[in-house]
Amino acid sequence: MNKETLITFGVAITTMDSKYVRPLVENDFELFQRVVECYGVAEDGWLKIKATAPLGVNPQYYEIDPDRFIKTFTPKFLKGETVYIPRKSCEAIVYGISWHFKREEYIYSLMINNKRNSRRYFVDELEKVDGLY
Repeated sequence: MNKETLITFGVAITTMDSKYVRPLVENDFELFQRVVECYGVAEDGWLKIKATAPLGVNPQYYEIDPDRFIKTFTPKFLKGETVYIPRKSCEAIVYGISWHFKREEYIYSLMINNKRNSRRYFVDELEKVDGLY
């Protein structure tokens, strides 16, 4: 994969139907409603995207029909970042990022004490850890 230049974040709103998606490597990674990073445009106008994956899982690369992509904004927290959860008075690591369609904002999956927490958190429930930014 060539050096990537992030253009924008977004959400893929498609299944793996070949009419709308071209995997750049063979995989079985589901793309529907996944947060993706757009890093370029193919010659035919399709968007080059990198599908975000949970920590420890390699990202997957695709070309996608631009009509199947919703542009969003950069998440406040990225995978691998340490955050503080005020209601629990503890720190956690972001291991996954999803999109909440009704609220139109990101939802964060966290690991607390190296264990995946089943609860998902909105940005207003988390704080940046001082000294890292």
